[in-house]
Parts: sequence; C-alpha cells; structure tokens
Amino acid sequence: MTIKLSDIEKRLEAATPGPWYAVADNTGVSTDPDGTAFPSQPELIFCLDDGEYIENRNKADAEFVANAPADIAYLLRLVGELEAALEIIADRDTNLPHVTAADALAARKKAGLE
Repeated sequence: MTIKLSDIEKRLEAATPGPWYAVADNTGVSTDPDGTAFPSQPELIFCLDDGEYIENRNKADAEFVANAPADIAYLLRLVGELEAALEIIADRDTNLPHVTAADALAARKKAGLE
C-alpha cells in the first residue's frame, strides 16, 4: 500500500478534533481531559474491553486509529529523509546549494529508505 500525505491529511481532517485523552481505566479514548468518560457519554471516541476494540463512535476515528501505525512510520521515514537531505545541504560551502539526484539518493540511503 502506498501512503500519501494527502491521505493522512484527509484522515486527520475527518477524525474527531483533538486533543484526545486516555480514559481513566485505560480502556478508551475521549475528548474529556479528565479521562472519565463512559460509553454513554458523547465525548467518548472509542472504547476497548480487555484490549479488544468493542465500540466506536465515528467511522472516521476508526480509520484514523487503524492507519496510525503505518502513517506514523511513513512520516518518520519522511522526516529522516528530509533531515538527511538538510545535512547534505548544510555540508556544502555555497550559500545557494543545488541538490543533485546523487545527493537525493545519498540522503535516502542515509535515512534508510534505499
């Protein structure tokens, strides 16, 4: 599956606005900062029972949570690639560096993407 930044942005925009908080008993996520929401309360985003997902209030929130591991891994790789590219640029002596295809490939390798 190819992840695109636009896909991540759409999931984030569709999800319940944050911040989100762990419910006091650590079996759910809520928009209530006290973390005391119960399944009957509207601020509960989703609920777990013994680690098993049992209730969801919003399909968009479920999509957001379900994609979070892959999205975060992708974003971390992308940040690593950008940091590596910035290091290459910073190592140059000129004020207006031109990054070549070889530079970009080196940055990808340094970030572990090649």
